[in-house]
Amino acid sequence: LAARGIVAPPAKQTRESGGGEGGEGAQGSSASQLAEVLEYRRYMGNDQWRVRWRGDGGESWERWAVLDGEALRERAAALREERRG
Repeated sequence: LAARGIVAPPAKQTRESGGGEGGEGAQGSSASQLAEVLEYRRYMGNDQWRVRWRGDGGESWERWAVLDGEALRERAAALREERRG
């Protein structure tokens, strides 16, 4: 595609998982920087979830691998089933 002048947009970088700010969020564990999972979509053949981050409260679309807590993954699976249902 590059030979035709078509260039894919750069991959969006995700925030690194790591130490949280302490305390339990609505969905995340105390070690997660994710506060909660908000929405599900299928984008370009990939499952993605809109998440809210702790600290700045920013939101982004992320893959399953970024959902680093059991409660986050349970919520993500429920959202996916609702959408497919």
